[in-house]
Amino acid sequence: MAENVGADNERGNEELSRKANISAESTGGIGTNYEGDAIAVYLAAMLAQSGAPGAVGIIVGLAAQQGSNGRPLDDLLVRSQSDAGEIAMMDLQLKRRLTISAAASNLNFAEIVSGTWDTMELPSFTEGRDRAGCHRCVAVEGAE
Repeated sequence: MAENVGADNERGNEELSRKANISAESTGGIGTNYEGDAIAVYLAAMLAQSGAPGAVGIIVGLAAQQGSNGRPLDDLLVRSQSDAGEIAMMDLQLKRRLTISAAASNLNFAEIVSGTWDTMELPSFTEGRDRAGCHRCVAVEGAE
């Protein structure tokens, strides 16, 4: 039995060593934190009855994680009101880092482009009023 415990400890140490080499970004923590930070910017703008990046007019409503409600870009739905009183919707995918490339391995970029197109095809989307796309902190060009 002692041998098994030793073997289990050895496997456990190997597992910990392997996990230590995995970036926190790839396990979801950093992206989740960035998403919360980005939403906080829009929430603060709504509470201050002011505008925010990409929005038309003042922010009047927010909804997060709207994929189950048929929104292809599901991270944040921003509702804003123009000076003329017109309501606009802005569907956003929130990414801390986005690589812009046509590489087949670049699924994030491809999914955002596809989601943006699908959003623009929704019956509720009004061209010239509504917006769709990606809110990001850092964009890099390359072929990852």
